[in-house]
Amino acid sequence: MGTWLATVRFPDGTRKYARYSTVVECMYDRLYSTACHYGDMLPDGQQCYRSAVTGEPDPQWPEAKRAPIDQLVPVEIGEEANNCTWHALYCPQRAMVLGPMSCDHMDELQYRYELVRGDDGVRHLCDFVISDAREDRRPNAACGRRVPGQLLPFHRIEPYLGMELDTLPEDLPPMDLYAEWDRDDLCRECLASQLPQ
Repeated sequence: MGTWLATVRFPDGTRKYARYSTVVECMYDRLYSTACHYGDMLPDGQQCYRSAVTGEPDPQWPEAKRAPIDQLVPVEIGEEANNCTWHALYCPQRAMVLGPMSCDHMDELQYRYELVRGDDGVRHLCDFVISDAREDRRPNAACGRRVPGQLLPFHRIEPYLGMELDTLPEDLPPMDLYAEWDRDDLCRECLASQLPQ
């Protein structure tokens, strides 16, 4: 069975639940208000052999306009299959988690982007440039702004077939930028651009 429980924790202490699939390694977007935890009794009287959502899913409005960036709610998600925790954004207008839907997003962002601190002190996601690190050739940030500035330790090189592993630079740990959503020195537009519209 490839379905496990994911718990979504809101800043006010509220908990919602969702299904997490180990087949596609991601959380489904339907949220539930109740769950049966391992060892508890299901409504039909059977014991839970694995934690799972119960009841009907909460209503959601996926076609609604996405809430403005300053109204998106940072949430913490923990899934039981791999015992992994990550941060994501919840849209109150759609009543659903927009993403990221898996802790794999940390690797994806770090393999794809560099983190650049602009002259105003704000950190932005910028496309990784392989051959030209000159500031005047640096591409725009994910938010669309041009960001000359200080390159920060963030980008990780994804190993590929035939690569000399001993030539890799020292690997950086995964960084969950969505955990920093409320910080003033991180560009929210860059992070929001990585979510489905």
